[in-house]
Amino acid sequence: MIKNKYIFIFITILFLFNCTTKKSSKVILQLENHHHDTVYLKELTEEPYGYIDSVIINKKGSGRWKLMPSYPAFYSVYVKNDKKQTFTLFIRPGDYIHVKAAGKNFDSLVIEGSPESEEINKLLKRRNETAKEFFAWIDSLHALSDTVAEASKKAHRYDSLISACFQRHREYSIDFLERNRYSPVAIVALQQYIGDRPVFDLRNDFDYFNRIDSILMSRDSTVEAVQFLHKQVDYFRAVRKIPDVGNKAPGLSLPDTTGKIISLESLKGKYVLLHFWASFNSASRAYHPWLKRAWWKYHWKGFDLYAVSLDRSRQAWVNAIRQDGLMGYHVSDLKMWNSIAVNQYHFTELPVNYLINPDGVIVYKSIPAEKLDEVLNKIFTQTSRP
Repeated sequence: MIKNKYIFIFITILFLFNCTTKKSSKVILQLENHHHDTVYLKELTEEPYGYIDSVIINKKGSGRWKLMPSYPAFYSVYVKNDKKQTFTLFIRPGDYIHVKAAGKNFDSLVIEGSPESEEINKLLKRRNETAKEFFAWIDSLHALSDTVAEASKKAHRYDSLISACFQRHREYSIDFLERNRYSPVAIVALQQYIGDRPVFDLRNDFDYFNRIDSILMSRDSTVEAVQFLHKQVDYFRAVRKIPDVGNKAPGLSLPDTTGKIISLESLKGKYVLLHFWASFNSASRAYHPWLKRAWWKYHWKGFDLYAVSLDRSRQAWVNAIRQDGLMGYHVSDLKMWNSIAVNQYHFTELPVNYLINPDGVIVYKSIPAEKLDEVLNKIFTQTSRP
């Protein structure tokens, strides 16, 4: 009996502890011209069943939500059957947010109790105004009906106005990022579009994405949007490592069929096809007749082959080279997909090839078998000209 009493007390304390550690958040609405409308609060998430709640605005224009968020998150507030009437909130556990708005489209939106939500909606309002101006100039450009000469002058002017409009919003957004770099709302700025044009492009503006990711992962890693940004940045870091046309070919030094180390760099001064393959891969083997013909045709003009196998069996590798009649340099560390070559060149399928010029620069990538002769013929025709 005494034992059961202690168990009951323990469970009660545990329950009270859980209740006190999970903070409730409240959103109070005061929306003019929305009497009797149903307004939704929906978590912006990739999960299929994110949080959603609704409230019917009373005749005084009031409504409220009470929620128990486990983590900070973005929410969309919108009117039933009209998602154009919307605004965004960023709600943290324990927030008490008061929203006031006049007009059917949430005009004169005022948010108290959540500076982050205020910042989001200022940004989105500015973006919408920019988009309106942006498309007005585009419509004017499309409506030109002057003479060719006059139209050309006006088109140039409109192009300048469109670019200036976009640039003003970009500068505003850069300032927004600086002000809000410690908050997940910075992600909203990074993911903006004006029409189909991104305000920030991951390739060209990687430093912005990388900086915000580094800050937020140390402060707000439970926020889904922060996790999504981190995946984006991680993926792009990996993509940037993939060698591409115009890049210097990463170095490789691997043993040949006799165990002698052969480096890719030792072939500088020639055009080299770096070829990744495996004896067990049928697509690789189907490529080899074309490769064999190319080597015999162009080797005497300065072409060579550096073929890296992803085999595990030395015997299978050597037999395939012999059976397919391949010439050139053949190397492998016999580690299959754990090969250092995979780590250096980041490929996920076979065969893969890179054509490297005499200076060690990649000039072609993934040349189809039937195009190999055409590519090499073009190169050696040009190089043989006086």
